[in-house]
Amino acid sequence: MNNTNTYNASIISEFVNRLIIEVLGSMALAERGLSEGSPIKPKEPLGPQPDLKASADD
Repeated sequence: MNNTNTYNASIISEFVNRLIIEVLGSMALAERGLSEGSPIKPKEPLGPQPDLKASADD
């Protein structure tokens, strides 16, 4: 398999995975009688906290 075939297979695979997620998600919403959902938000913010200062390694 050459690089072009590998690249194309990867793109198609990612597209199919996304399509499956979208279809399953819309089916779950339809089952609940909803037309759209709300995003899931983390309980705590992700990433570094701006108010915390990094301690120096002495």
